[in-house]
Amino acid sequence: MRGRTVAVTFLIMSLLISFGLSSYALPASSSLQEKADFLNTLKILEGTNGDYRLNEKLTRAEAATFAVRILGQYFHVLLNDSTYRKAAAVFPDVDTNLWYAPYVGYCAQAGILSGDTSGNYKPNDYITEKSFLKIILSILGYEINTDYTWNNIYKKAFEVGLVTDLSYISKEDDNTDFRRSGAVNIMYNALMLKEKRPVRSCFTS
Repeated sequence: MRGRTVAVTFLIMSLLISFGLSSYALPASSSLQEKADFLNTLKILEGTNGDYRLNEKLTRAEAATFAVRILGQYFHVLLNDSTYRKAAAVFPDVDTNLWYAPYVGYCAQAGILSGDTSGNYKPNDYITEKSFLKIILSILGYEINTDYTWNNIYKKAFEVGLVTDLSYISKEDDNTDFRRSGAVNIMYNALMLKEKRPVRSCFTS
């Protein structure tokens, strides 16, 4: 195993160029549907005929898949499926035979996500807003208990630009009714940000 880093900003710029787009394709005033369509163009978000199930909740397994796609590691994970399925076994409640296992395994090795106090990942549970923000902050290179804490994660997300509503400056209570629409807004905002430091990526030699 050899280490290699992936710069999110470089990745996104490469994707924009490959699709014949420029940074101007990311206006902050875009509608939710336009943001979802753009994420779909970058192969981060999937939908059927423009329906991205934006009002539905997001599972923790789906969140791990989004993280892999944002990092541009989707095909890498597919090509190293068995390796990352084994890596997912670090969580006793993750069935390594199910579709989400390699994505969870990759994110675990890259330090993007972690389990609960019992060591479980709970892939089928719905993810909360704080937990999703923690994943995206990790992708951008911010570390919990170093750059921010669980209690001030909303304030940190506002400071870096993942969320824009002023209420996040003082918000503390976790949002357990977090929807895919919220994930779209956060991921879209993340594409316009520079990472603090590149996330550690996993590549097999």
